[in-house]
Amino acid sequence: HGKYGFAMISANRSDMTVEYNEKNTRELISDLKASGFRYMPIYGGYKGDDDVGDNYEPSFMVFPYNVKDCGQNPEELKEFAIDMCGKYKQNSILLVEPDGVPNYLDMNGNKINKSSTRNLSVDDALQTYFTPFKTPEENEKELTAKLMRMYKVYKEERQRKGEEIK
Repeated sequence: HGKYGFAMISANRSDMTVEYNEKNTRELISDLKASGFRYMPIYGGYKGDDDVGDNYEPSFMVFPYNVKDCGQNPEELKEFAIDMCGKYKQNSILLVEPDGVPNYLDMNGNKINKSSTRNLSVDDALQTYFTPFKTPEENEKELTAKLMRMYKVYKEERQRKGEEIK
């Protein structure tokens, strides 16, 4: 789907109340539906101020495919994403233009990242900003299950060698 680019947009503000953010997210969904662009919900993530806890916010990956005429309109998507950045008072939106590199743009369309690269990290929570497709609870459940499977293998290996497990 990303052949013609995409944008990542959120209406959340970390300095605002839950009620404010929920209202704005509902409004953004209405704006997305009215725009005609195809989109999917995701979770935007960023490192918390304490560098320990991660913050997640409902976000949307928006594609330049118009559901009305099935055309690809990357320039219209760019304009729409920049408009949404301003409307919802976001610091930036992430835009990947066709065959382009990811760039963070502000509400005036100015590039705010210092460098760009084609090397994207997928599900890399060590990055300052990241985009998981699962909720924090789903990620925690998956991690717990993975750790339990690893422990089971460890335990079986120790038992096979006749070692006592404490």
